[in-house]
Amino acid sequence: MINANHTITVQAVMLTMLARIFPAWRITVDDQGRWIAKGPTHVIATSCDLLAQALGDADPDAVERAVHKLHSLA
Repeated sequence: MINANHTITVQAVMLTMLARIFPAWRITVDDQGRWIAKGPTHVIATSCDLLAQALGDADPDAVERAVHKLHSLA
């Protein structure tokens, strides 16, 4: 998502990051600002933080893989 000033929004960055961490999930934000993840189950949250927490609970293996990748970059 690029805003009127042709800059990438924080929302777009967070959507991209969550999609990389949780590749088995389709993550979107609806027109009411709800963060939605569709995968092995359906998760709806009122914020990015809450969605990330719910996805971490639902898919702890994805979080472990992401943490491992980040540590290997250091």
